[in-house]
Amino acid sequence: MSKKNTPHASPAPQDAPGLVRTTIAVRPEVLESFKRLCAVSGVSVSRGIGDWLADTVDAAEAMADLVQKAREQPKMVMRELQGYAMGLSDMTSDLLEDLRSRSVSAVPKSGAKTGDTPPVGNTGGKLSKQPKNTGGKNG
Repeated sequence: MSKKNTPHASPAPQDAPGLVRTTIAVRPEVLESFKRLCAVSGVSVSRGIGDWLADTVDAAEAMADLVQKAREQPKMVMRELQGYAMGLSDMTSDLLEDLRSRSVSAVPKSGAKTGDTPPVGNTGGKLSKQPKNTGGKNG
């Protein structure tokens, strides 16, 4: 019989009522990232990770619900995921269309006067036809 690993939970310190202290295992690079974030934020690593998890609990709940539904009704979850994908696709298409319309409206119609400066190109503009001083014997 295999023993399942469960997080160790103990009461939180006296200064944090309502919190439960737990032990988690993370990769070294994850810990280093949180140490950096917490150092610049001025909080302990425990507090920083706890706050991060609290901020993302809605996403964790949504994923837990989705996984639970997937086990109970896989076809329904596939339809739900397809709906999410279609929604993201529609949003992306709308965003791209909006960007296209903005860029088209920013470009003047051909023949329209745009000012005294020539259009910007990748050639750097035209140079004057004066000969260069090469610094040679005759120069």
